[in-house]
Amino acid sequence: MLNNKINILFVILLAGLLLAGSAPLKAQNDNSQEMNKLMDEVKADKKALIMSYMGLTDAENKSFLPVYNEYQAELKSLNVRLMNVIDEYAKAYKGNSVTDELARKLLDEAVSIDNMESEMKVVYSKKLLEILPPVKVFRYLQMENKIRAAIKYELATGIPLM
Repeated sequence: MLNNKINILFVILLAGLLLAGSAPLKAQNDNSQEMNKLMDEVKADKKALIMSYMGLTDAENKSFLPVYNEYQAELKSLNVRLMNVIDEYAKAYKGNSVTDELARKLLDEAVSIDNMESEMKVVYSKKLLEILPPVKVFRYLQMENKIRAAIKYELATGIPLM
């Protein structure tokens, strides 16, 4: 049952992220409102899925949601940075203009994004341990990791090697 719900969420998230990632490659002014709406729907579904498996008490829920929302906001900023890297690479790849300088810049940004994500896990696991039992913190981070891993896998399969 959990796997089915997570698989459905993955499809929704991946579709949203892939659409958001491909939108810059098109004339995007027309699509930006649609993309924002889609991403809002994806986030709502993700939150509903996570909340359905957290098993939080009312008190835990009240403490968890602000931390969850803060974490999601920081993830969003990382996602924007990642999509910018992908977009910049896609434009250069299509134009057959990937230089060593660009590759270095994209590499530095990609590593920075990965490092920030790791640092966020440390910071937020500590925050969550102040308000939730370790089992629930682990469950939450496990769900986040699975979702992000699936998204990264799907993105990786669609991005050609340099």
